[in-house]
Amino acid sequence: MKEKRAEAESTKKAVKNIQSKVEKSTLGDLGVLAGLKAKLESGEAEEAKKEEGNGEAPAAE
Repeated sequence: MKEKRAEAESTKKAVKNIQSKVEKSTLGDLGVLAGLKAKLESGEAEEAKKEEGNGEAPAAE
């Protein structure tokens, strides 16, 4: 009985340790991706303003 309890406690600690590492890297990745998204959206907004100003159709890429 005590062995099972000790093993369960050890497993819980290992799982918490792994999950904490996974969360940190995931949150960091989300921050980077959010920044990239904002940068791309601001670039698209600037392009749209330029295109409205010169009256030309957007160039195909």
